[in-house]
Amino acid sequence: MSITDLKKTNQGIVKFIKNFPVLFSSFCLILLLFEFGFDQSIEFQKITHGVYVSSIIIGITSIIFRHTQKKRYRPKKNVLVIDFLLMVYLSIITIAYITDIPIIFNHIIYLHAAIFFVFIREISAVRLTGNKKTLNPAQIFIISFIILILFGTLMLMLPNATFSDISFVDAVFTSTSAVCVTGLIVVDTGSYFTL
Repeated sequence: MSITDLKKTNQGIVKFIKNFPVLFSSFCLILLLFEFGFDQSIEFQKITHGVYVSSIIIGITSIIFRHTQKKRYRPKKNVLVIDFLLMVYLSIITIAYITDIPIIFNHIIYLHAAIFFVFIREISAVRLTGNKKTLNPAQIFIISFIILILFGTLMLMLPNATFSDISFVDAVFTSTSAVCVTGLIVVDTGSYFTL
């Protein structure tokens, strides 16, 4: 193996390590949506909560790692306060779930919120570089609407989203109406959909 091959391998490993927190937090967010959408056994819930705690620990490590980088890669100073508050919150949640101390932060909603916050923090740290000649802003706007509508449709079709089954057309219409803020409905929202 030549020196060039070793450098490429090292660059690939470093790139994977930098992208791992965002990939793992994305996986945990999908797992969280799966947990909301389907009924699970107690054993499966214990496994998912362990995965969530490991995602929080990876998120804390990632935040610390970002702030110890060289100056040009380090987050801006106005992010420091938010990162500090997020790390305090994540640390409290981790301690509450690892030690089983009966405190207010032991509730599952705080764990779910922590997963969401880790995902948002990791996705905000990703630097996207794209070719502006490929998509103009109007196309990006339309594509983002289509993605939101399809995501909303999938969420509405989860078994735990409704008290009874919803057809694909009704789910698409409801999702489109919600994304476009039209207020039109096919079914009564309050009685048809679960919380």
